Amino acid sequence: MNALPSAPTAGSHTAAQTQIIWNWNTVSGAAGYKLGTSNDYSSSTDIGNAATKTETGLTCNTAYTRYVWAYNATGCVSAVTTLTQTTSACGETPWAGSLSGYGTLGVTYNFLVTGTTSGGSIWGCDIYTDDSNLAKAAVHDGWVADGVTKHISVSILAGQTSYSTCTWNGITSSSYGEWPRSYQIISSW
Repeated sequence: MNALPSAPTAGSHTAAQTQIIWNWNTVSGAAGYKLGTSNDYSSSTDIGNAATKTETGLTCNTAYTRYVWAYNATGCVSAVTTLTQTTSACGETPWAGSLSGYGTLGVTYNFLVTGTTSGGSIWGCDIYTDDSNLAKAAVHDGWVADGVTKHISVSILAGQTSYSTCTWNGITSSSYGEWPRSYQIISSW
């Protein structure tokens, strides 16, 4: 007789205005997970062995419910775990600070920022360490002017072996050696 895997437990989800990064804890012996918008295992999406899923195109200030199951190599399925999260309120507050540890590598995120030439530190040119101040990097890289609020798109990248210094738009960035995660601003509007 095959044993059923334990049900995943909900992790801490990350919400923005139009997206949620769903997270759950891994289950010992699970071969993978299925995630669905309804409590129906057969119509859910198989996401392999990842314990996170980014969902975009959502509506701000709205509660969402998702369902996740673990399954093992013999096809046995756990009990369902219900995940709930509300997206951020409409009328965004500009992002302040760094992106340290934020998001999933290779994914692009949108932020509202008010550009600044003071406060915070930045390391790199064009590609910045993820602990660099986003509002200052946006001015440095020419996407936003000092004191102007705009939306920007940012790609989360793997770490670089080094980050160089440069002076752009009146701001001099610092150089740094190897750092585990980075980001690049790719557009503004």
